[in-house]
Amino acid sequence: TDEGLVWFESMTSLNKLGIASTKVTDAGMSRLALHPTLSGLWVDDTALTDAGLMALKGLKSLKFVDVGRTAVTPKGLAAFHAARPDCRVKHDGGILE
Repeated sequence: TDEGLVWFESMTSLNKLGIASTKVTDAGMSRLALHPTLSGLWVDDTALTDAGLMALKGLKSLKFVDVGRTAVTPKGLAAFHAARPDCRVKHDGGILE
């Protein structure tokens, strides 16, 4: 859940995080966006939407995110990819590189 992500706030060197198939939502992404070392994120099969994905666009260390089986739309994918062309995004239709 989003509340469970509080536990990660004290981790100063969080690199990769898999929270697929959990009840995390867009609200939790703002917490994860504060981790300057997070490079890989698996949030597939969650309630993530375009807004949650865009909350991560300022996270310059992020190089890969899996948003398969979420509510992220093609428009949201395009907007995120335009803002972060250096971040690979796995989605239901393939991978944006």
